[in-house]
Amino acid sequence: MKSFEELMSLSPSSPFGVYTYYCDNLGDHIQTLALLQHVRPSKLLKRDRLTPHPDLCLVSNGWLTSGRFAQPSEFRGVKHVGIHLAPHVRTPEMLETLKPCGVIGCRDTVTQKYLSEHGIPTHLTRCATLTYPTYHGSREGVISVDLDPEAHALVASRYPDSIHLSHDLKPFEPEEVTEEDVVEQYRKAYGLLMRYRTAELVITTRVHATLPCIAFGTPVIYVGVLNEEDDRVSIFDGIGVKIATEELRRGEASALDKPPVVNADPFRNGYLSFLETCLKELNP
Repeated sequence: MKSFEELMSLSPSSPFGVYTYYCDNLGDHIQTLALLQHVRPSKLLKRDRLTPHPDLCLVSNGWLTSGRFAQPSEFRGVKHVGIHLAPHVRTPEMLETLKPCGVIGCRDTVTQKYLSEHGIPTHLTRCATLTYPTYHGSREGVISVDLDPEAHALVASRYPDSIHLSHDLKPFEPEEVTEEDVVEQYRKAYGLLMRYRTAELVITTRVHATLPCIAFGTPVIYVGVLNEEDDRVSIFDGIGVKIATEELRRGEASALDKPPVVNADPFRNGYLSFLETCLKELNP
């Protein structure tokens, strides 16, 4: 695993830009750190306040939900290497924006299905957070992440020494955020990753806690919203992660049984292969 300083080190001569986030959820920072393992950009571009950068190639990874979307004419090139389209942006205008970008790397099966049905070439890449390196050392501790009080009580009853962590940040207005604030947010996200990396078990409602755990080889149980409630969760289709939301809601003890580790290699290799192709097309 690269150090925080390595991941956050920019290169002024790089032709690439990647998204950064001003939000109250560290999950977005976790997925940016994942992409920074493989792409060293010259700039981090505000996803929700995006401005033209005709000198840069945009490497787009994440949940496209708000703000001004990347127009290919405003960049040297745009490649989407792992995106989810929120329902309200599945529009004819978005389809026209994506058409010039070549094959679209889709984070989940719902996004892939939507784009394919409208004639956009796609590849199911899933998310950069599945490319964190596998951890082979000793493990210690059970962690719950952003559980509601009832679920947390069940976990604490089963695992008395478990600790509770959160991806939440204090709400703020984007214009109030300084660059120092952003760096500190990334540092907090990195700190969470280091906890997940060596944990014995993680139980979470967060997609971007679940996916890094899969990559690290950490046993993980997802107990968040289901696909019919939020189709971002279709990213788990075909991965093999233990989803125990309904069982935990019913208070079933087996919901908290430690699952086998998911082999992340096929997902890691698939994402990195697509990313490598995209980077070569952007910067031959």
